[in-house]
Amino acid sequence: MFNLNNFEAFASQNNLPTSSAAKDDTRKALPLPDGNWNDENRDTVPHGDLQNKDYELPKVYLPSNLTTTLESATSLMKLIAPKHEVFSQGDSLVVLSAKDNGSVILKELTTQAFRSLAEKHAKFVVRKQMKGKNGMNAAEPRLFTSEHASGIMACQEAINILPRIKVLTSFPPMLRDGTLQEEAYDPSSGILVNTHFPVETPTVEEGVRIIREMLRDFQFASPADESRAIAAILAPMLRLGFWQGEKIVFPMFIIEADQSQTGKGYLTKAIAEIYNEVISFVAQPKRGVGSFDESFSKILLRGRPLICLDNLRGKLDSQVLESFLTATGPVYARALRTDGEVDSRYYVLYATSNGMESTQDIANRMCLVRILHHPEGYQFHEWPEGSLLNEVKANRGKYLGAICAVLREWVNRGEPIIRCQHDQLEWAGAMNYIVQEIFHLPPLLDGFEEIKKRVSSPGLALLREIALTIRQNEVTYNASQLVDVANENGFHIPGWDETRNEPKALNMHMGSLLGRCFLRGDSIEIDGITITRGEVQVDREESEGGSYKQKNYTFRQAGFKPAEKKKSSFNVPPLPPYVPPQ
Repeated sequence: MFNLNNFEAFASQNNLPTSSAAKDDTRKALPLPDGNWNDENRDTVPHGDLQNKDYELPKVYLPSNLTTTLESATSLMKLIAPKHEVFSQGDSLVVLSAKDNGSVILKELTTQAFRSLAEKHAKFVVRKQMKGKNGMNAAEPRLFTSEHASGIMACQEAINILPRIKVLTSFPPMLRDGTLQEEAYDPSSGILVNTHFPVETPTVEEGVRIIREMLRDFQFASPADESRAIAAILAPMLRLGFWQGEKIVFPMFIIEADQSQTGKGYLTKAIAEIYNEVISFVAQPKRGVGSFDESFSKILLRGRPLICLDNLRGKLDSQVLESFLTATGPVYARALRTDGEVDSRYYVLYATSNGMESTQDIANRMCLVRILHHPEGYQFHEWPEGSLLNEVKANRGKYLGAICAVLREWVNRGEPIIRCQHDQLEWAGAMNYIVQEIFHLPPLLDGFEEIKKRVSSPGLALLREIALTIRQNEVTYNASQLVDVANENGFHIPGWDETRNEPKALNMHMGSLLGRCFLRGDSIEIDGITITRGEVQVDREESEGGSYKQKNYTFRQAGFKPAEKKKSSFNVPPLPPYVPPQ
């Protein structure tokens, strides 16, 4: 493959090592704007840092009365393009830039940086017509100004000469024929692989075992959640390898936990580690601090394929995200001081949450994996390398080989599908077949309709958060007490303006919100907890007199059977004062 430190893109203005590959010993005569080869286009001047006298720079004629901007831009881009130092991303020019965490991202090239970069590749002159010399032209040296750079960078025909880049990866994608990308840069796909490691070739049976053993310490809420976790593991290779560039829509993979410190972030990091990727995290900004769409767009423009929306809380409502999840090609991304076009087909989105609410459209475009917190005293598996992340890092060739073995088997069988109800039909049908027929697990979407209803229903999402905080086998609350539970735990009450200080109105709002959760009956089940709606007769205060009916909500843990109550002719007494759970 290649060594990143010697990769020519790192000769750009990003404080990375200067490329040694750019200093080739031989240089052909370069073409003039009309495409003809002519030694007039050469000149003996220092190369790059102006210290090396052994290399020559070709001339590039700047725009003038005798040279068009297109001619000038074409000449310069033909010099730069073979070096793989500058790439085109949509209509923008980008270079590679190293971050402190060791990852490499795409960075838009500024006008000033392009000036410095261009001066390493060419000597800039301007054509002047000589009087009395039979119409002959002379070339006078000129400074390559910001105005020149701006004009050339805006010339789309010249930009198209540069190698186009879709995404940067740290793993070699595998194509349908089972071969891995061998070259660092593949012009047909626009994928640039910036690292190399050997990939093993286990059998499909070994591959299945390796992937399932990787998940041994994750307690899934149902067997189908493991099926969806496997789909999340296979997604990057399927997206960037087998289906690279095809108009197939992928969902967003959401890892949802019932408690904090359950391992949702750990699972996404383990998936990224298989692919040697440093996953890009998008935080959900607090009120008044930027916007989700801006943060998401900024990450997209960096060109890394794995993105994680981290620790989502409350309602996720993003037009940019919804558009991205349905796109089958280029989409426009705009962030602070930068914008550009990215190709949605080269990204895989993940998200983590302890409980979130989304729009119906986003709920239809997700694949949600539920994991549960282990009971106290659980003994985690002892990996040879200490932890799962270290194990995968030390043996990523084995894990990536396992993924390739499974997908090769699926291709060898003719890429069969088992249809299921999901907005992303092609992806869902393929995954449904793979998890059932190759991994011998339950159908991909078992129980998923109820999950979608809960995620897209504001009241159900809140009820889940409340239910998971309750540690008692059975407890009954009314609407005002549920408001107290929500406030004490920092849960957002959907549809309520938090600046309003109207307790009675808030209690009525909570009652209305809960009422919409029980449209189909008086009992619902959320993640193993049964919530039953009842009604009691409550006496009014003495000054008011009389009584009224009050709704209450009983939360019962899975497997708990309440003692049978003796029948009584007396009215049910009012609920006792609310006591927060310990």
